[in-house]
Amino acid sequence: MSLSKVTFVTVLLMIVSSCNLFASEPESDFNCFGIVVGKDVSADGFVMTAHNEDDGPSCVVNHTKVPRIKHEPNRFVELLNGGKVEQVAETYSYIWSEMPGLLFSDSYINEFGVTIFSDACPSREDEPELTDGGISLMLRRIAVQRATSAREAVLIAGGLIERFGYDGSGRTYTICDPNEGWLLAVVNGKHWVAQRVPNDKVAAIANTYTIRHIDLADKDNYLGTEDIID
Repeated sequence: MSLSKVTFVTVLLMIVSSCNLFASEPESDFNCFGIVVGKDVSADGFVMTAHNEDDGPSCVVNHTKVPRIKHEPNRFVELLNGGKVEQVAETYSYIWSEMPGLLFSDSYINEFGVTIFSDACPSREDEPELTDGGISLMLRRIAVQRATSAREAVLIAGGLIERFGYDGSGRTYTICDPNEGWLLAVVNGKHWVAQRVPNDKVAAIANTYTIRHIDLADKDNYLGTEDIID
C-alpha cells in the first residue's frame, strides 16, 4: 500500500516540528503539543496530525527510513529493562524521527500511514505493577513495525502495557492513520485507555490527560484495560 497524501503532510509536520523551529527555548521538559484533525473536518478528507516536541537542550534530529525486514523463527525483541517480546515473521517499513539522547521523544510513521508520537502526562500512580522491568522506550516502535491501522497499533501497545506494565510516570500516545485518530493514555503500571477522535472533531493534546469519559462497551470509540473502571 502506498503512502497517502496525508502521510507526506504528516512527515513534513513531524520533521519541522521536531526540529523545534516554531518554539523558543522551552522553560521545562513538559511543553510538548499534539493535534489530531478528524477526516470530516480536514481539507482533503484524511486524518491529519502534527506534533511539536519541546524537549531541551537543542539537538539535531535524525530521520531514518527503515525497510521491511524478514525475521527468522524464535527471535525476540529485547526491551530496555531486560524483558523480551517474541519477534514477528516480518516487520513493516517505517520512517523514524530520532531525538538522540532522549528516551521518549521519537516519532514514527510506517508504510500504511500509521503515525505514533507522544506527550508526557505525569500520573499519580506511584506503586506500579511491572513485569521484567516494564516497557516504555520500545512501545511505539514495536507497534508501528506490526500495525496496518491505528486501531491495530493501539491494541498492540495496550497488550504490551498489560503484559509488562508502563515504566514511566504517564503518557498520552497519539496514534493515527489516514482514516482514524486515537489517543492512548497510559499510567505507571498495567492500565491504559484509548479514545478515538470523532471524525468531525479536532483534538489538542498538551502534557495532560484529555480523555474524560470512558465507555468500553462502545468498542468503535473506546478501548482499554478491562478493569479500568474498578
